[in-house]
Amino acid sequence: MTETAFGNRDPHFMIEIIALWEPDDTRAAEHRAWAGDLAAALDPVALPGGYPNLLGPDEATQIAHAYGPNTEHLLAVKRHYDPDHVFRAIPLPDPSRTR
Repeated sequence: MTETAFGNRDPHFMIEIIALWEPDDTRAAEHRAWAGDLAAALDPVALPGGYPNLLGPDEATQIAHAYGPNTEHLLAVKRHYDPDHVFRAIPLPDPSRTR
């Protein structure tokens, strides 16, 4: 759907993988592996790039993939309604393109 800035209107589940452990836990590598293995298992059915609200600002490739063909529309809306870049909690494909 290209009529809106957020193009994915297909039914989907949102799963956030969270793994926590104490700093002195000797199984930290095992916990990281569990989270990584689960993410890899879900990858074939996951949204391309991930859900934008859950992406960090340093995940440029995933951010660009998440918005896909609607990137330019989203950035145009951002330039129009937020030219001073006040709203920046949700990462955009390339924030410098909103200026």
